Amino acid sequence: MICNAAVCRFFFEELRGAHERVPADERDEHFLEGPTSAVQLARAPHGSPHQFQCRICSSIIAQIPSRVYRNLMNHLRARHPDYAQTKYTMVAETAIPYACSEKANAALGWIDWIVSVKLPLNFCENELIRKYAGLSPISKAMLKKNIAALVALVDESLYKSR
Repeated sequence: MICNAAVCRFFFEELRGAHERVPADERDEHFLEGPTSAVQLARAPHGSPHQFQCRICSSIIAQIPSRVYRNLMNHLRARHPDYAQTKYTMVAETAIPYACSEKANAALGWIDWIVSVKLPLNFCENELIRKYAGLSPISKAMLKKNIAALVALVDESLYKSR
């Protein structure tokens, strides 16, 4: 099962001002968390709605950070009840190679979860977490290897893009 945060990151793009897209290098690291820096405070005072554009129908949705993903998910459920299937179709139609093994998907799922929430690496070895995570089990050692490999790929990609 995919978490609401991942679904919202996929289907919505953050906007600012007069429905202008936020450049990738200025996007909030944690999407809808409250502001943590002076720049973020200036852009989005506490309690003010962030604006997001649906990538399916281009609707503009206001989302107050304290409501986390509620308005965005309500939009998907009401306007696009087949959004899960739509995601697979959109991914299949892109040039990005998402087709990878279940093992690789699980490893990336653990990395995404642990890194984005700043959890300890041994989080993936907790039996209760494994029971409810919906991801294939992975060891801390394997997770470290996968993170190192991912970092190497990103470094290589950045080096080539210069």
